[in-house]
Amino acid sequence: MAATLTAECRKTLAGGFRLDASLELPLEESPVAVLFGPSGAGKTTLLRLLTGLERPDEGAIVFRGRTWCDTARGIWLEPQQRRAGLVFQDYALFPHLSVKANVGFANPEAASRMMERFGLAGLAGRMPTGISGGEQQRVALARALAAEPELLLLDEPLSALDAAARLRMRRELRGMLAEAGVPAVVITHDRTEAIALGDWMAVMVEGRILETGPVRDVFARPASARVAEAVGVENILPAQITGRAAGLLRLRVGGVVIECLDGGESGPVLASIRAEDVALTREPARASSQRNRLPGVARAIFIEGPLARVELDCGFPLVALVTAQSAAELALQPGEALAAVIKATSVHLIAAG
Repeated sequence: MAATLTAECRKTLAGGFRLDASLELPLEESPVAVLFGPSGAGKTTLLRLLTGLERPDEGAIVFRGRTWCDTARGIWLEPQQRRAGLVFQDYALFPHLSVKANVGFANPEAASRMMERFGLAGLAGRMPTGISGGEQQRVALARALAAEPELLLLDEPLSALDAAARLRMRRELRGMLAEAGVPAVVITHDRTEAIALGDWMAVMVEGRILETGPVRDVFARPASARVAEAVGVENILPAQITGRAAGLLRLRVGGVVIECLDGGESGPVLASIRAEDVALTREPARASSQRNRLPGVARAIFIEGPLARVELDCGFPLVALVTAQSAAELALQPGEALAAVIKATSVHLIAAG
């Protein structure tokens, strides 16, 4: 039976928040799915419904053709009957048990094997408070997999780590999930984390699933302005199509004309441009072969670690995200003239309204 997870769940929480989620994850073809959205979107509530820690007011959950929950038919499987392993945001290790006892809690016979698999053998007798955050994460994942689950669910698995450990553990966690061979659903609000970990994603905002698809497709070509905002697109610009030729559309954005690929769109649209797809240059126009080369003025520059966020006026507001080194080499200062360069392939159109 294909590892497809479907959920149609409605639940109203005590504070009035309403979750109304329709979800289908093709975990056979895309073994790591990401449930992505801002804080307060309802991601953890949906996760708790999937695991059976909470009951929906209405709805059904089916995995591999087996019904876990169906309120209309009176079907309800307890968490232990669903065979879904859960890694909590804070890992929820038992503080009074050793690393080995934690790993083998649900299945003592698998403890030694899982300890070796996750490089924990040297920590067997240590207590959770005596190991690092990254080591705690490996213990939590090993404990979940020791129970031989059919599905693994991880709630913000990297949020408890500092920035340096997060960067390192993204790669490590992706490798561990691939090696485990168990389909997984990862909850995160972090864009970089979603791209690094996931094959497939579902974008959740205000209790609803707005879009699903391959991770890179959703980030690059969001289907609506709300999804574009949720996945961190900095530039969502009202535009009017003014012409088309040779596979390209001409768009009027503010007082400027730009070009993008012609996908058959018509009527009022929104031009979605990721800030990292905006390059900055001081080179004269004849030195650039790019179609969209927009003269502008830097209005503000914000250094954000290794990156610099540059707010421009190009006849319309435009945000560019470049490396801090590039910003230094260009000696960018507010009020200075420069040009923004945007490839036609980097302009994605969304229907307005």
